[in-house]
Amino acid sequence: MNKAIGQKWEDIEQEIFTPEEIAESDLRVAVICKVIKARNEKRLNQN
Repeated sequence: MNKAIGQKWEDIEQEIFTPEEIAESDLRVAVICKVIKARNEKRLNQN
């Protein structure tokens, strides 16, 4: 049973963003995740 109130984010996202904007955002997220993973593997931080 889903007790959430309101719409799902994916539905709202489709209403307010174009497919191109969603694709650009997804690409940014993928790049950031790869950078974080690479930094963690090399044990780098910003200190």
